[in-house]
Amino acid sequence: IKPNITQSKLLFSTIKAFNHAINACLEYGWNNRTTSMKKIHDATYYSLKEKTKLPADVLIQARQKACEILKSCYQRNKRGKKALKPYSQNCPIRYNYKSSKIDFTKNIVSLSTLKGRIKIPIKLSDFHKQFINGKYCSSDLIYRNNKWFLNITLEFFDIKINKVND
Repeated sequence: IKPNITQSKLLFSTIKAFNHAINACLEYGWNNRTTSMKKIHDATYYSLKEKTKLPADVLIQARQKACEILKSCYQRNKRGKKALKPYSQNCPIRYNYKSSKIDFTKNIVSLSTLKGRIKIPIKLSDFHKQFINGKYCSSDLIYRNNKWFLNITLEFFDIKINKVND
């Protein structure tokens, strides 16, 4: 994706708040030995909503990621491997179909942020353009090597992949 400087700063702020929410959920789950989304939601949702100002669906995704991380740690412990208390510094934001929209015909993505929705241009390779007819499910917003990426998950019922030289 190609955010401008203002959008990029807002995305950084949103990722920071998202990671704060994940860490608060991890803290609660670890200290209370639970991976229950309901228990972690009941204990953290309203205080995190107030503190982080994250949109509801983005906050819910942070809790879900925290529960997945905790389950992984507990599974590791069950297999006799050591798992330390988890902490997230730069976890990608997971967006679902409620917190983001993609318009492949206009090459625009709309993402929920701390200050509402923003529309950002996207660039697809020729290879990826053959998949634009899939049903949008979710995406992960990633910042790596001074670039923004959006890993998009689409659902297909019948698929034919063509070889493309990019």
